[in-house]
Amino acid sequence: MMSKPLEHEPQPVGRFAPDLQPRLSALLAPIRPMLEEVERILVEEADSAPPPLDEMLHHAIAGGKRMRPAVILLLGSLLSGDPDHLAQVAVAVETLHVATLIHDDMVDDSPVRRGHETIHVRWSVRDGVLAGDYLLATAAKGIAALEDPQLMGVFAEILTTVCIGQIRETHTAPGEIRGLDVYRRDIEAKTASLIAGACEMAAMTSNGSEAVCMRAREFGKRLGVAFQITDDVLDFVGNEPRLGKPLGSDLRQGLLTLPALLYIDKGGADDGVLKVIGADGDRSPEAVAAAIEMIQASGAIDAALAEAQEQAQAALAILTELDTPERTGSVALRDALRGLVTYTVSRGR
Repeated sequence: MMSKPLEHEPQPVGRFAPDLQPRLSALLAPIRPMLEEVERILVEEADSAPPPLDEMLHHAIAGGKRMRPAVILLLGSLLSGDPDHLAQVAVAVETLHVATLIHDDMVDDSPVRRGHETIHVRWSVRDGVLAGDYLLATAAKGIAALEDPQLMGVFAEILTTVCIGQIRETHTAPGEIRGLDVYRRDIEAKTASLIAGACEMAAMTSNGSEAVCMRAREFGKRLGVAFQITDDVLDFVGNEPRLGKPLGSDLRQGLLTLPALLYIDKGGADDGVLKVIGADGDRSPEAVAAAIEMIQASGAIDAALAEAQEQAQAALAILTELDTPERTGSVALRDALRGLVTYTVSRGR
């Protein structure tokens, strides 16, 4: 069943608004100086690495939307967190995120990220491994500098869970039809756990109670699931220049994400789709394009989007709990955070 439209959300043109980047920039206006500080530190970290690692790191950090730092800064500021600590957490989380992207690209043998050659393609697999490892160490160092064992514990849990999620996906055989519950478990581990932990750490910088920190974590988990489902949908209906990669990249790897799984679950296990995703599948552009068309025509895209929106609605409900009258956070921060949640499920790339 389709969920209700998100509150206070202008309706986009078509399925996705043609260009949401200006809207994202406007949403982040309340934390613009803090985001600029995060960007400055990220660039400084890359500058401080020895060559040729410095060039690799600049290449890796370029072009990101900084969604994770934005969520940390908005939520932490709303909860009256320490600005300096929030900036350090935001830098560490983004650094960890970039490290996982470098490693993911090697595992998936992806040639392109954000419209540019991936690290292991432009340099080498060896360089990619070491660049990712360097960033992981840098992120851990940044959290350790805050001298809070609980923060360090959350950070370590994030890293462990993300690795488990990636291992599970890597050991999913090409064309293997995961159950919907397994798919949801996997995206919670690989994607949502990072945003969940980031939000928990943001709440911890405000000396929030354990209950507040756990609700912040749940908010981040719901947001992360919505984010990943929307990413999976965009792989079928997105704009290729914005995606920075060809449509159907997951199908080309034999990976079934929510739109394809819903298509199959509804009885649409058409040979044309299964022949693409099988271990010896026909991954030609023509076969992938035909499979995408069948999935698009089946209603699976709308069903996946409905699930993403349900997760976003749940995140907004938790945010309402956290944004109690005694909070000192501004209305602008609250509205920006709500807007970022709705942006997540209606964004273009």
